[in-house]
Amino acid sequence: MIKGFFFRSLVAKILNTLIWVIPCILGILLMPIMIAPIGFEQIKNLSLDNSDIVAYRTNGGATTSFGILVMQEKNIIPGIKLVKRIYGQDHKENVNMIKTGENSFEIEGNPEIVKRNVYFE
Repeated sequence: MIKGFFFRSLVAKILNTLIWVIPCILGILLMPIMIAPIGFEQIKNLSLDNSDIVAYRTNGGATTSFGILVMQEKNIIPGIKLVKRIYGQDHKENVNMIKTGENSFEIEGNPEIVKRNVYFE
């Protein structure tokens, strides 16, 4: 694509850009559909002030027992999320979560406070 900027014709530059940009945009938009997490089943969801706390039941197949994974998820743009792992436990099928405030919740009796930004602050 960068080499296309050195073309002399304006039409050639535009066509080169379209040939490279359109597939990239389509790939970004279709990525959430193509990369679906296999073995993750959403079981609970808490909507906090700036992000969501989502509990997943993990299933690795016939030789693996269930597990629980709780993550903080924040939408950056539609289809792209910033995700941080908060809690995980193997050999478990369910989890108790309750919302205790705008940016706090309780998981299995332990209070947790989440930051406005998932990884920064």
